[in-house]
Amino acid sequence: MKKNFPRILAKLALFSAIALGNLCSVFALPTIKEYIKTESGQYVYYRDYRIEKELYVGILYFDENTIEMRYLLSDENKNAKKSLSLYFTLAEKNGRLELTGERLPENATNDDVEIINYLHTFLYEISALRTRLNGIDKKDNFVEIADLQYFGGLVNVTCNNKIPVFGLESIESFDAEPFLKIVTIGSIADNTDKTFENFLGLDENGFNLLSKKTKQKKLNSKQLNSFVWTTSENLANAKTLGNDAFMFQLSLEIPENEFQNLGISAFEYFSRMNLLSQNGSYVNYPTAKIIEKENVLISEAQIYCPDEKNPFRHCIKILEKSDSSEQGKISYTLSVITVYEKFYLENKQYFDSLYQSTLYGK
Repeated sequence: MKKNFPRILAKLALFSAIALGNLCSVFALPTIKEYIKTESGQYVYYRDYRIEKELYVGILYFDENTIEMRYLLSDENKNAKKSLSLYFTLAEKNGRLELTGERLPENATNDDVEIINYLHTFLYEISALRTRLNGIDKKDNFVEIADLQYFGGLVNVTCNNKIPVFGLESIESFDAEPFLKIVTIGSIADNTDKTFENFLGLDENGFNLLSKKTKQKKLNSKQLNSFVWTTSENLANAKTLGNDAFMFQLSLEIPENEFQNLGISAFEYFSRMNLLSQNGSYVNYPTAKIIEKENVLISEAQIYCPDEKNPFRHCIKILEKSDSSEQGKISYTLSVITVYEKFYLENKQYFDSLYQSTLYGK
């Protein structure tokens, strides 16, 4: 709850800092070439808009031959009306993805056959689509026209290499009617981490309604100066603004060749890492913004935590500095500002000014 705000945001602030020292083994699904490789434990959730009910499909990546897929039918209160997970082993055969094995849940019944067939078809269709797009996967964000009978014929396919597993953002009609759309991406820490399994959907309308209903305060100079940040007693280089906002800064030094095996830059790597859901919280990916200029990378998104009634606005700035105390290393400064969305909207004038000076300024 709200009294736990500093503890929760300390975890959020440390996501990128922890990731800097934990590059995992990277792979790709059979037949698919990725520019930013998917790491073990990363996942993606999509919403399938072809039915009126809230239907989500999640794919959790273990390695190039093993994934978990989850079918989730959610009600308007974000409760699981139906949830079913399957584990698949995969291989490449004649340039196409092939299922070599699957493990059904113990509670699966004959009534689940339709869901199982849906997951099979979804995996085959999306992997075949993504395979056809190999060779143009180095572009950050691009739209291709594809003939997909699974989605009714000619559609616009939007790809983004920041998204793990398929690098797929959305499939839409020519008049922008969504058929399939990214909801969130994330990463689990280990086999005991239930962030993937506990996902119950995101209320996109709820975020929009919060913005419309929250009245913005008009702040004069005296009111702007009344925001007093307090140094945290529990975390170095951290400050809190009551129970409503959290600020954190960390200096890091990384070997220059840390990302060479991945074939990408540090900023390309962290353009994905900074948007991954972790520790039971979920990034509202459609709200995500990435800004890169010169030696600065800024990531911003809303984060929803089921234990909280109010989402967070989470901003991360990574500043690359050329000078380093150790030879062969590059120095980085990580700055994070996280604030409850409602408090941000009420005091947008103050926080936008703070973001401008702390995040967007050098």
